Amino acid sequence: MKIINNTIYILIIFLIMANASAQNKNLTCTNSETNFITNFKIDNVERKITHLSSMNSKTNQKYYVDRDLKILNFDENIAITLSYSNSGKILNLLVFNLKEQTYTQSGHYLDIKQKPNSQLFECVMNN
Repeated sequence: MKIINNTIYILIIFLIMANASAQNKNLTCTNSETNFITNFKIDNVERKITHLSSMNSKTNQKYYVDRDLKILNFDENIAITLSYSNSGKILNLLVFNLKEQTYTQSGHYLDIKQKPNSQLFECVMNN
């Protein structure tokens, strides 16, 4: 009886750990035109996306962001988010296609009359 109880206990712990790892995934994305790299944490249960860091691979300049993006919509495969630049002068709209592992970003200038900047990133998802 004690062996069965221990087995059940171990099985419950395993299921909890498996669920926790399935809940959070890391998304590493690269813009092939600029070689700019971004890293995100995707939480499918909480429906939350955190921008962890970015890097300009041409200059090796790293940016530690650790900021939650404002979620406009989050379903099984598509997440639409909004964020402001540190200066508050650019509004960024990001559309994540989690099934295709890509996201597009459009930067909208709030203080000057200028056409928005758009980018395409291809991603790799890790647990």
